[in-house]
Amino acid sequence: MVIRTIKLKKLLLYLALTFVFGFIGALLGGGTGQIYSSINKPPLSPPAIVFPIVWSILYLLMGISAYFLSNERNPKTSDLLKLYWIQLVLNALWPLVFWRLEAYKLAAVIIVLILILVVIITIKAFKINKLSSYLLIPYIIWLLFALYLNIAIAVLN
Repeated sequence: MVIRTIKLKKLLLYLALTFVFGFIGALLGGGTGQIYSSINKPPLSPPAIVFPIVWSILYLLMGISAYFLSNERNPKTSDLLKLYWIQLVLNALWPLVFWRLEAYKLAAVIIVLILILVVIITIKAFKINKLSSYLLIPYIIWLLFALYLNIAIAVLN
């Protein structure tokens, strides 16, 4: 096992940039609490308070994953990081589409695109940095759950 030093400034930069995308998404989504309480929801829908907690943890894991990947000297790393930023942009746009536009079907398509990108990143990152890959697994699980919620809300509303 190779022990590497943590480049704190770089790690904090990746975390900050990742959380900025989350913040932008929250701004684009607007006040979601009232909408969430008023729409028809499927079984297994968590209380509204769960979402900011889960997303904070996921953004933390994503930022750390991207940081570890960025430290690898592999020509494929650059392409994977581009996919990472693309999925974050899509992630930031999802609240706008879902909450503000109430375009539930389009929002589900966006989740599918994010899911595809994250699965690609996870699989390819596994060959470069296993820890980076493992850190994305909770995100994939949540995206699958979010897709279930999104599709069910589209059907019920």
